[in-house]
Amino acid sequence: MKHVPRIENSTPITSRILSKGWQGGGMMTLSLVGWLALNGHIAALGADPLDQWVWRNPLPTGNPFIPVTFANGTFLGVSGGAVGMSVDGTEWTTYVPPPPDNKGSFYGLAGIAYGNNRLVAVGSTYTPGVGSGQPGVAVTSEDRLTWSAQDFPGGRVGDVAYGNGVFVAVMNGFDPFTYQRLVIIQTSPDGVRWTTTYTDGATTLPSVGWVNGVFVVTSLSNGVMLTSPDGVAWTPLPSGQIDGELRGAAYANGTWVVVGSRGVLTSTDWSTWTNRTRGLLVSLEGVAYGNGTFVTVGSHGAVLTSPDAINWTPRASGTADLLSRVVFGNGTFVAGGWSDLLISRDGVNWRNLQSGDTTQLSAVAWGTPGFVAVSMWGEIWHSTDGVIWTRVPEAPGSSAITQGNGRYVAVTEGGYIVMSNDGRQWTNFSSGVTAPLRDITYGSGVFLAVGDNGSLVTSKDGNTWLVRDSGTSSSLYSATYGNGIFVVSGGDGTVLTSTNGIGWTVGTSGTGTGFSGMAYGGGLFVGVGSGSWANATTSILTSTNGLDWASVSSSATAGWLVRVCHGRGIFTAVGYNGAMMTSTNGLNWVNRNSGTSAPLTGVAYGNSTFLTVGFGGTILQSGALPSPSLRLGPILNSVGGAVTVTASGTQGYPWEVQASTNLTTWVPLLSLVTTNTTMQFTDYEATTFNRRFYRAVSQ
Repeated sequence: MKHVPRIENSTPITSRILSKGWQGGGMMTLSLVGWLALNGHIAALGADPLDQWVWRNPLPTGNPFIPVTFANGTFLGVSGGAVGMSVDGTEWTTYVPPPPDNKGSFYGLAGIAYGNNRLVAVGSTYTPGVGSGQPGVAVTSEDRLTWSAQDFPGGRVGDVAYGNGVFVAVMNGFDPFTYQRLVIIQTSPDGVRWTTTYTDGATTLPSVGWVNGVFVVTSLSNGVMLTSPDGVAWTPLPSGQIDGELRGAAYANGTWVVVGSRGVLTSTDWSTWTNRTRGLLVSLEGVAYGNGTFVTVGSHGAVLTSPDAINWTPRASGTADLLSRVVFGNGTFVAGGWSDLLISRDGVNWRNLQSGDTTQLSAVAWGTPGFVAVSMWGEIWHSTDGVIWTRVPEAPGSSAITQGNGRYVAVTEGGYIVMSNDGRQWTNFSSGVTAPLRDITYGSGVFLAVGDNGSLVTSKDGNTWLVRDSGTSSSLYSATYGNGIFVVSGGDGTVLTSTNGIGWTVGTSGTGTGFSGMAYGGGLFVGVGSGSWANATTSILTSTNGLDWASVSSSATAGWLVRVCHGRGIFTAVGYNGAMMTSTNGLNWVNRNSGTSAPLTGVAYGNSTFLTVGFGGTILQSGALPSPSLRLGPILNSVGGAVTVTASGTQGYPWEVQASTNLTTWVPLLSLVTTNTTMQFTDYEATTFNRRFYRAVSQ
């Protein structure tokens, strides 16, 4: 009877070369074929490089946080679905509250406050494919790591503030009976339990602040302001005092300052108001006081300062983009909008912390010259190490890219192909189709590109392309190659397989939508996401042959996944809201903190790192993964002449254990993924040989 090597105690396993009765140890780092995951994920020995993502573009961060408030010695800001915290306004730490479900939903945060030892951020929950009426939300945390969410079914929550022991949130609602827009003010002691204290059907209240011992709510129309010392009893500004849109308020030296579409208005008694900037051609969005100076910011990069709230001087901000907030704390003004983050000590001299290109990137590939990232908007970037990036001038717009046969090949929505040997000089080629091309892969000496209306083309050199009959009219979203098989995914769950790219077998994945990304590794195909926004999902499916697919049941749901790649024995999937997940076996997945809420649309492995790209010019690079090593020994005689081998090595890497009697011809025994404990396996076939050598080959 033939015995299969057995793993003892389900502990990590290793391999080595040995002869019967030989004792000792050895270290091998070779190249390997198959693998089997004993653990579903990598358990870190110290800091996990897959949780250490570094911004490469834009710099210093791709999260240009809009500063909202200064509390407990810290600036607090929001950016998309991310929360930012900074002591000095320069170095920001990012926290991304996890999505509320597994439907690809993500948060759009508009305000944040701190009080009662907890953070409360508010905004809306967005689910791809769902129209209007999506709920508002408040997400809370006491430790910045664990977050809970509270829905506001009435509508979007626009802002939140803390004072006098309570949180106050303002939201836009809708009366389902009168079809009238509503403004709703709610209070909460903890950000979880909310009580409505004010409703108005005539105005819109987008912002709230705690100013001079009272809550101040400003409106987008009709000059409406409300004040309250406790968030319960609200007093409106007498009608007719101010007209136009109001955006923010500040108080110092006995003077109230309110800014908006009419410029700067001041009052010493809250009754009589004076416009200090008549004729101003910009709209002002926020105001703050510090270091003896009022500072207000607004549209077109406007910055104005005043020592007395009466005389205002325009200042150069260095940007022409909207600045929507300004906050003062720790001796520093911090101003921001959707694309800029500025700091100043005096309100006069400003420094923009943001640098780098913000064009949306579509995909990335690794090859011998380095990484190449492409954009549908006509930009290509290349880097030898993933750290320093150079823009290619006058580059074609591309939606996907692969590397093979010593060259990069990318596809476009115009249906043509672009190719480069070095990532710098690019040449256009006709694909033979005019439909948009969505993905491209390389395998067995063949480039394969797929696109809309069942478009499928192949090439051996990247220059000359042949149109192939895919056997379907469904749009094709993604393609990959592995184990001698091309696999293509399309609309309605269509899957295609081929051994040569010419003859195709048509099947179905069972999803009804198709995958937005696929990869192959460790004997397994993995498909993620779906092909369109209307059917966005967090699906993860696996297959051994490309035709028969099984859904992966995982409690880890990071958001709508878009792309996946395989490298160093690890699947890495990315998607919207900064979603990122990894797996060593395609079955057990771990959520990773990418450090951004920006949509991630491409991922690749190279130079011992994973690199992902996305919206806003996002380029993030993981920490360097350690080179895998495996130590075998000791080797012990077992019952009946069998031998037991002990193994230990770099955790989380796949190996194939092989055996030989002559150190020349090797046969596979078993596959494994090392963990952080010692492993053993028993070779019962050793009884039939007078000597037996073992080695491990890393994948």
